[in-house]
Amino acid sequence: MSGLIKKDLLIIKANIKTILIIAFIFVFNSSKMLFMLPFLCVMFLITTFSYDDFNNWHAYAITFPSGRKNIVKSKYILTIIIIIFSILATGLITAIIDHTKGNFDFDQTLSSLFGCILAISIIVSIMYPLIFKFGVEKGRIILFVIIFSISLMGSFLISSNVLLTFLQNVDKYAIILLPVITISLLLISYFISLKVYLKKEF
Repeated sequence: MSGLIKKDLLIIKANIKTILIIAFIFVFNSSKMLFMLPFLCVMFLITTFSYDDFNNWHAYAITFPSGRKNIVKSKYILTIIIIIFSILATGLITAIIDHTKGNFDFDQTLSSLFGCILAISIIVSIMYPLIFKFGVEKGRIILFVIIFSISLMGSFLISSNVLLTFLQNVDKYAIILLPVITISLLLISYFISLKVYLKKEF
């Protein structure tokens, strides 16, 4: 399975310059940067599905021992790694920039990070089963509508005080609830994707 993850990382590596350019564009708008860069990383993860479909990779990979299970598992593991890394990186950069400007708000930054994690997790949880079922090309319209709708919701949660108010209301339970919700969404999505992929013919 590590080989599958390395394969996808090499594909993403080819787009690293684009990620850096986007980071530079949004570096002065911390609220948008917190969501846009992790979201962009997820979009590049989707390109790995496109490469797989274009090169008929699945017909070859499923011949490996536990091939189908490892293919699905590797996509989710890599996605989780990329999400955590991108959010921590953008969170650190945002904190440094805001601190330099003298307007750093720990509660607001924390709520934005939580909102970003939740929004990205929802996007991934919905997209991946659709991609495994229909493929990137066939499911493009459905994906676009879903991504656009959830992206608007994610941007709204981060740019407004909705999530901050929610965190203040649930107080000490927020730190526990949000990770539980996020993990639950990804687990449910994983098992749906696995079920779909195990039955898929190539």
